[in-house]
Amino acid sequence: LTATPRNDVDRNTYRFFEIENDVPTFAYEYERAVKLAKNLFNNRFKEMSKQDIKELFDEQDIKEIEGSTNLLDLLITLGVASSKREAREFVNSGAISINGDKVTETNIEITDDLFIDNTYIIIKRGKKNYYVGRKS
Repeated sequence: LTATPRNDVDRNTYRFFEIENDVPTFAYEYERAVKLAKNLFNNRFKEMSKQDIKELFDEQDIKEIEGSTNLLDLLITLGVASSKREAREFVNSGAISINGDKVTETNIEITDDLFIDNTYIIIKRGKKNYYVGRKS
């Protein structure tokens, strides 16, 4: 997302987001683009609505979460980690955040209050790896 005219950008943002040059992805009005960009890049996911999340993250990348679960199982379900050992390493190294809040404990239970609008949960691994779960 950028509100800067293409001619004023000093680096190729298409390459940064790994898309073809000059291929528009989405069109937002200026105010909406600024709001979404600020929330996304400042990890303020709790300020987003269900519609914001649905628009920002491709539907095919949103995975269903059934029933109650714990953090390690959630990380595996969403594809953040391939095993509990790897999930523990990510959490213990401070690489995981839930809805913008960094987590350092592996024994967290994923409860209803962690879901945005009682629907979505956003896991971020590192600086730019996002995983979205939807409560089914």
